Amino acid sequence: MPDDLRDAHAVLIGVGEYDSGSELPRIPGVQHALIALHEALVQRCGLDRTAVRMILNPYTQDNLADEIAAALATASGHPVIFYYIGHGMIDIRSELYLATRATKGGAGFGQPAALSYDRVRSILRDVQATAIVMILDCCFSATAIETFAKIAKIEGGYVLTSASRNKTAKVAGDDGPAFTAALLKLLETGEPGGPPYLDLDTVYRHLKRALSSLQVPYSLDMNETGTRILADNPAYAAPAIPPKITPSVTGNGRRRRWIAGAVAAVVLAAGAVAGALALQSDDKPPASQRTTGPLGPAPTSSPASAVVVPPTPTGSTPVVLTAAPDGSRTVTVSTTINRQARAGYQYWLVLQVRYDSSSEFYPRQNLAQAPPSFRIEIPKDADLNWKRAGLILEVPDDMSRRFETGFPDPANPSHDYLLKLPCTCVVSNEVDLPFRD
Repeated sequence: MPDDLRDAHAVLIGVGEYDSGSELPRIPGVQHALIALHEALVQRCGLDRTAVRMILNPYTQDNLADEIAAALATASGHPVIFYYIGHGMIDIRSELYLATRATKGGAGFGQPAALSYDRVRSILRDVQATAIVMILDCCFSATAIETFAKIAKIEGGYVLTSASRNKTAKVAGDDGPAFTAALLKLLETGEPGGPPYLDLDTVYRHLKRALSSLQVPYSLDMNETGTRILADNPAYAAPAIPPKITPSVTGNGRRRRWIAGAVAAVVLAAGAVAGALALQSDDKPPASQRTTGPLGPAPTSSPASAVVVPPTPTGSTPVVLTAAPDGSRTVTVSTTINRQARAGYQYWLVLQVRYDSSSEFYPRQNLAQAPPSFRIEIPKDADLNWKRAGLILEVPDDMSRRFETGFPDPANPSHDYLLKLPCTCVVSNEVDLPFRD
């Protein structure tokens, strides 16, 4: 049986909002589509939740490039899925650019604040992935096919685009771009009469048929990557006479069995569109480098990899975070609350600073006491080399009161930070905070 993509690392980018004055129109439904795509890759395609990163409305091309590189920092030796939803643009040299929130649009050489496809290729080349699956849901996206092969040092690659090199992509109302909506429907309901698995070639053929009245998707296959399985086919019908049960082992060592001609369903726990990200509220060195105080040596910080991302309720992510630079060492964090905190609980923004092999967490803002958008600032002497980010916890009232005191870790009452998350209660997506000088 062909390899699947369960061990892939994925970065999902959605840009549907643009600054005032931009010539680019808003794209409705991008946030919803991005969250649904994240959950589909985890629940339908079997990717590890911690290996799927979502980037929503990045502000500039540098912000986006940095976030892509950070998202794929541990992807070496794995397949990579790169997915972009937004405006694609072509300059007068026929170079493809991917819009960010600050992109103004217009013709000319290059596209200020937009990320060039050439730069995307460079980032992906440095990842040293075993295979790259690039899916572009934007106008003129087939332009990427012509130069995709320049990404060297990969065993295989696949490009799937929503439009030709000179055509625009279509939007399906509030459901977002038509191409992504059709892909999500396929992963959810399957292809009746189709094979037991949905490999990339099957996905392409299905989308070409489903979107024939709107647009024509294009694809490029390198080294038979199109035979890689993206997901099981939920609509697959087993034959009337079941064949002999035989085991099969995929290329990444996972064993599957054919039972009555169908693959056994993989049951995956639903989880938060979240992850632990790096963000710092003051300029403290790592715990391992601190001096001994009256309570003895500073305790060792827990590894960043030990952060537990809990399940989320069915439906939308309770809180969606976005962030944008807002002056020197300041960012503006915006929150969209899809579900209010439960009775007896509070939503808190917690900042994480991730060192080389450890993390610390700083409770910073009770959302009940903040407007939908608020500013976060770090001190002038804070080290900008450390990655910073934020996440929302839903904590009980007694823990919220402890956060208010500024000394949230009961095991280390002299500290104003946490050595690990106090609960499995993350209820937001992950958001990098792009602090700059």
